[in-house]
Amino acid sequence: MRQQAILSTYEQLAQRHANIGITVQAHLHRSVEDLKRALVLPGKIRLVKGAFKEPQNLAFGRSAELNEHYLQLAKLCVEAGHDCAIATHDQEIIDELQKREYLKLPQVELELLYGVRPELALSMRKAGVPVRLYLPYGKEWYLYLCHRLAEYPPNVHKAIADMLDPVRTTRLGYEG
Repeated sequence: MRQQAILSTYEQLAQRHANIGITVQAHLHRSVEDLKRALVLPGKIRLVKGAFKEPQNLAFGRSAELNEHYLQLAKLCVEAGHDCAIATHDQEIIDELQKREYLKLPQVELELLYGVRPELALSMRKAGVPVRLYLPYGKEWYLYLCHRLAEYPPNVHKAIADMLDPVRTTRLGYEG
């Protein structure tokens, strides 16, 4: 199994290098156990919902249950005092993280896809939340981008508006 191989490799590398990290996909049923294994190692843990559809016996679908599972993983990281990146554009999750004051903790940062919800990145930075922007690359970057657009349809509208008035984004201060 792919996740097992990745986790085993991470465990080996983390024993030799502190500047390393791993991504844990919240939609996988196994993610709590994977996270517990990663929490005893150095390096940053990046929490994502999971971008690709997996069989129901392996993963949660997009649902309130998945959001709860994501928040449970965030709580495990925070309670362990572990460095973590909360990688989500989901406003409901971000609101709950703020309510719990997780985003105020020095070991927690918010990760957002570059160009997706730039107003969120700006407002979080202004609120003192460390924000990291990332760009997907590789063979499946387009599939990943389409998944992100489907997850938050207002981005499609924003892209069309930006094509019609490309200067607008810069005027509003959404430079990334």
